[in-house]
Amino acid sequence: MALLRRRAVAVTPCKWTIRAVHPAQQGIAPCAVAFLLLASLLAAARFAAPARAADEPLHIEYTLVLPPDRSPRVDVIVTLRAADAGGVSAQMTLPEGVTPTDLWSPDGSAAVALLFDRVVLVESTGSAGASVAYSVRLRSGGVNPAGLPAAPYASLHGGDFVYLAGRDTLLSPSAGQPYSAVAAVQAPPGWHVFVPGAGLAASGEPVPFDSAETVLVVAGALAVEQRTAAGGALTVVAVGDAPWDVRETAQSLAALSASLAQRGFTELMAPLTFLQLRYPGPLRLNPLVSGFVAAGDTIVHWVGSGTADWWRKYAARDLVRWLVERTVKTAPDAAWFSAGLPEYVGLLLLYEAGYISGDDLYQALQTLHATGLHYSGPDWPSLVLAGVAAPRSHSAQRVLEFRAPLVAFLLDAEIRSASAGAKSVVDLWLDAARWQRQQPNTPFFTSSLLALAADYADLTSFAADFLFGSRIPPVNFDAVYRRWAGVR
Repeated sequence: MALLRRRAVAVTPCKWTIRAVHPAQQGIAPCAVAFLLLASLLAAARFAAPARAADEPLHIEYTLVLPPDRSPRVDVIVTLRAADAGGVSAQMTLPEGVTPTDLWSPDGSAAVALLFDRVVLVESTGSAGASVAYSVRLRSGGVNPAGLPAAPYASLHGGDFVYLAGRDTLLSPSAGQPYSAVAAVQAPPGWHVFVPGAGLAASGEPVPFDSAETVLVVAGALAVEQRTAAGGALTVVAVGDAPWDVRETAQSLAALSASLAQRGFTELMAPLTFLQLRYPGPLRLNPLVSGFVAAGDTIVHWVGSGTADWWRKYAARDLVRWLVERTVKTAPDAAWFSAGLPEYVGLLLLYEAGYISGDDLYQALQTLHATGLHYSGPDWPSLVLAGVAAPRSHSAQRVLEFRAPLVAFLLDAEIRSASAGAKSVVDLWLDAARWQRQQPNTPFFTSSLLALAADYADLTSFAADFLFGSRIPPVNFDAVYRRWAGVR
């Protein structure tokens, strides 16, 4: 354990080797033994009688300084304050890449001690708050932000903008510590700051947020459009030279949201933020759109080239994914439900909103059918087994990604046929969402989803073939399509 203050801290250098013998037998320097003993006593005193109970609220003020020269770095100052304005003692977790030796107290108000792994103890040296500071070097260049394991909670310097995620930039309270937090971003001249859930903020303006782990911040030359939609405001933020008009994309999202509202989802929706971020460097030529549903009712899209029509397909899918995750909690064996609905229902929304024609819908469903067939049959796990696989194998992931949308289409045809067109898979989703509001902590299993549809469709044979089993779906797409279209 070492105290880490850059002001008036002096440690006598000692050299020793740690082995499983008594220090006196190994000849360890006396100052080392004394230091280790003192450190142990200090740790024991801190754990036995902490200056502040872990359940007492803590207030945290973050100041994030982006250099005026726009270099790929963020300087962070963290000020901890107790609710009663007394002294502070708090266990904090270091963001990945920051070490205890990177921390220092700019005003001498804090002492920092390493407890274990990436957890440090921050204590005020007086009766007021405690301030510590450190710097984080941001990823830049040709890094693909969508391919990082921590995405969308992986920060990036995009040249003409900065995307900050609290998970890898902010010193955060350890689990169980209640706290409130604000962040003030000091941006270079000409840049704007946006925080999902809070909106645009002036440079240096404190913005409250709920979680240091999931907060997102964008800064740069931003284009912001807002529309009134079902559930509240729908905000689109284009960051970094978007390849299309942000006003057109905002209007598209409002129309897709209206289609969901017409199907009965108005009461289940909420204000939503869409972040459109441009891939950095040569990745901007990439036509693929990588989408993520983040905390705080936020959807993050990394985009490259392409048209608004191309982007809209991904937007519809991720809008449905956001709402499915928001409204239905599925157990692992029912992962097929939340995996399959977004791709399939997204196509229905595009058609209903007038963005694709009947021929376009036919071709899109045909592609969905052909792709799903490739991942069907006895060589692949069933959808139920794919969901419960832990860790999830490559084959299980492919089945959920590509066969589940096809089965959602087939399930829709089955429900429509059984109910003479009165019900659909979207009605099953809506019924599940309304039931979930009454039982928010109870997840849906495959069996409970099937039971929910029992009033209008007997899905026993369907489930045995396509959910619990790996039967190859009908290969004649036109026959499936005619059955589905005939009861729409």
